[in-house]
Amino acid sequence: MGQDDQGLQISAQPLMEVRGEDALGGASPVCLGQETADALLSAHREAPAEVRDRPGIRRIATELTERHPRANSVRQLAAALHAPSV
Repeated sequence: MGQDDQGLQISAQPLMEVRGEDALGGASPVCLGQETADALLSAHREAPAEVRDRPGIRRIATELTERHPRANSVRQLAAALHAPSV
């Protein structure tokens, strides 16, 4: 373990992703994609332009649709980002 410039302890171990479990008790990467899409959908409801017009968020949404095309919240996010502006 080391310290950063503010004296905080830094672990040399990598962070682990928290994932849901599938029906057989194994890790489900779709859960993480759905959680990300849900968070972006929530942000889109609050400030559509902030979500829709940011290239970084568009990249995340594109990656989600490529990795998790059948996840309902991912499909909703894709539709929201491609809807015409009002």
